[in-house]
Amino acid sequence: MFLGGMAWISSHDLDPPRPIASQVAPVQIQVVALMEWLFIYPDQGVAGRQPAVGSAIGAPLSFRITSAR
Repeated sequence: MFLGGMAWISSHDLDPPRPIASQVAPVQIQVVALMEWLFIYPDQGVAGRQPAVGSAIGAPLSFRITSAR
């Protein structure tokens, strides 16, 4: 029962809908699946086929993934 209780508590600590605690606002990223990926950063007014590496170091990311079909 002890291990079951620990597993129950630990699994609820990883709840995906709960936002990550951070001092920095999350970076909004919209991802569209075409024949390849399209990354849109609406707050920065930038879009491209490659993700902007290093643009959000230390900040949580908020993805919204959609498909063209």
